[in-house]
Amino acid sequence: SGMAGWCCCACNTIACICSQEVVTEEIYYVSDRLDPVEQPFRSFVPRSPWRVWNFRLLGLLVMFMGMRLVLRLFSEVFQGSRALAAYGGFAGLVVAVSLTLASFALSVSAAAACYRPMVAARWLLGAGLILAMPLLFGLIQKEQDA
Repeated sequence: SGMAGWCCCACNTIACICSQEVVTEEIYYVSDRLDPVEQPFRSFVPRSPWRVWNFRLLGLLVMFMGMRLVLRLFSEVFQGSRALAAYGGFAGLVVAVSLTLASFALSVSAAAACYRPMVAARWLLGAGLILAMPLLFGLIQKEQDA
């Protein structure tokens, strides 16, 4: 409630949408026998890829809107930055997109770290490239204009 409720409005909206999610039967599997660990997952029903990607895109959109709102306060700083001056009035937008995609990549990297360390390392490298590319492109463009 109060200010904290407004700050978490996007999270509450996504939680309300997801609250109707059906819990998979693997979680509630109970047996009176000594079944192998794999038994509950034999009847696994995969999630719809369309639904999964819709939730991911919704998350990216909400994250982008949040970044855009926060970074709007620093638009003059971005425009005055040497590395971002080539983008002009779009510098804040470029930073918001970069931070959104890098945050997504870092989240995926953290989720994969325990299960697939090499995949996590690739996503971590991707996050670094996402953050570095706009800055490098801006510096190169600035030097070519000079």
